Amino acid sequence: SWIENEIFWEGLTGRWEKVSMILWIKLSKKSKYIFDIGANNGIYALVAKTVNPKSKVFAFEPHPLFFRILEMNVMLNNFDINLYKKAVSNLDGILKIEDYSGKTDFITVESVTLDTFILMNKENSSRVCNSNRSSYSLHHPS
Repeated sequence: SWIENEIFWEGLTGRWEKVSMILWIKLSKKSKYIFDIGANNGIYALVAKTVNPKSKVFAFEPHPLFFRILEMNVMLNNFDINLYKKAVSNLDGILKIEDYSGKTDFITVESVTLDTFILMNKENSSRVCNSNRSSYSLHHPS
């Protein structure tokens, strides 16, 4: 994809999300639990695990196409990253979101609040959140 190409030619903290990535690296180094919300292909989750191998990383990506890419990237790097094919929202349940692959207008996905997820997984420490990088809109199903 163009993201990987940009990182290859410009470096991890080159032009693509330069300020965000520098901050992400700094915060990830200090965090025990890291949440990559809207993980897309997993670059932020992979970077977090690289700079802090002892951290527990959770990556959320609701879109099936991008979730498969996320899974492949985590597997190829042999990282212990917890993957969830869910949206993180202010609602638990089912949401209709914009299909940012461009194939259709909207898709229906499972959603969870971060509070519910943490409660269900008993994770309650300080965390880094990187959310809404993929810029999709949440819509309630009709």
